[in-house]
Amino acid sequence: MGLCFALAFMASSGIAAPSSATNDANDAKADFFVSPRGNDNWSGKLAEPGANDGPFATLSRARDAVRSLLKAQKRTIRVVVRGGTYYLDSPLEFGTEDSGREHAPVVYAAAAGERVVLSGGRRIEGGRWGEVNGRKVWLVDVQQVKEGQWRFRQLFVNGARRPRTRLPKQGEYRIESLPGYTGDFLRSPTKQFV
Repeated sequence: MGLCFALAFMASSGIAAPSSATNDANDAKADFFVSPRGNDNWSGKLAEPGANDGPFATLSRARDAVRSLLKAQKRTIRVVVRGGTYYLDSPLEFGTEDSGREHAPVVYAAAAGERVVLSGGRRIEGGRWGEVNGRKVWLVDVQQVKEGQWRFRQLFVNGARRPRTRLPKQGEYRIESLPGYTGDFLRSPTKQFV
């Protein structure tokens, strides 16, 4: 038995989404809702947060609720994911236990006209304006980076990639000498890296 579920998120790359009239009707028929404003302790049955109930906050919580529902019922199950960015701190895994049947699939879909982004990145919050080498800059202390527990290669600000600081600003450093090493292109050995 193969997996039988669909992920249908509206992308910003120009992929057409079904008409909103159809999506609005399907949104109302959802078994579960997920929203960045949700809470994984709620039932997931409501599209909007209320006083004591509302949508789930994570797709993994919705997946677990679908698994429970699949054990009790063999019918189409629909999860509507509200627009926003969902930061995943671990891979979102689906297995055979998440599968519906050919005529009763499990469907995860973006809410009508809303854009859903699944991100493996981390949100860096806090910070302050400061000055470095006479330039005004935004400073953020990331303790996990300082402690060597986390490294990153890319930085995005408001959805746009930003270059990381690098030295030298142009070109490359050239190695002139290494401690205890002689070679054709290096000066005679020194006691320090040059």
